[in-house]
Amino acid sequence: MYRTEIHRQLSPRLRDQVDHLIHRVWSFESRENGDVQVLAQATGGVLDPLDHLSLHVLILDRAGLLVGYGRIAVTQLADSRAEILRELELPTYLNAISSETTIAYISRLVVDPAHRGRGIASMIHQTRIKLANHLGADAIYGWAVGEKPRHALSQFGFAEVLERDGFSTPWYRTDRTTRLVKLDLSPAAKSEIETMRMASSN
Repeated sequence: MYRTEIHRQLSPRLRDQVDHLIHRVWSFESRENGDVQVLAQATGGVLDPLDHLSLHVLILDRAGLLVGYGRIAVTQLADSRAEILRELELPTYLNAISSETTIAYISRLVVDPAHRGRGIASMIHQTRIKLANHLGADAIYGWAVGEKPRHALSQFGFAEVLERDGFSTPWYRTDRTTRLVKLDLSPAAKSEIETMRMASSN
């Protein structure tokens, strides 16, 4: 019913589709929940420094319409590591990690409200974990904004690192409790994840 595409760069057409989906999801969240505010600056493209350093995961329906999106950046280069540290807003915490440690950062997961409850978010999570493994990441970090994302990520083995009140970008703001989560991709952890994945598929 759905298919997954992975893009190193987004064409102008796909960029417009992604921006439209992100704004549609944020606007829906704003209408449904009083703790989400879409800012006026969100009328243009949702671009930031990590876009050109990320792999973009797109979920399309049978008609080829974009219904889900997420991205992942991996610190393979010194400049990308610096960008990810800035995006995570935790340079003190992450600078304590060896510079030889490869970090992956997941962000921007959105699912069309009309297609929720059909496993699309799980497809994006699974794809990003596979990409992080393939690219040699030692750990994946991400911000879980609210309880539902926190619970979903915990099902994939993500553990909470720290917690803060609210989350803000140049495009939207929310008061939801936000947690930094981490998935360990050490060899032993990778083996355990694969065993769990195989068990859940049987």
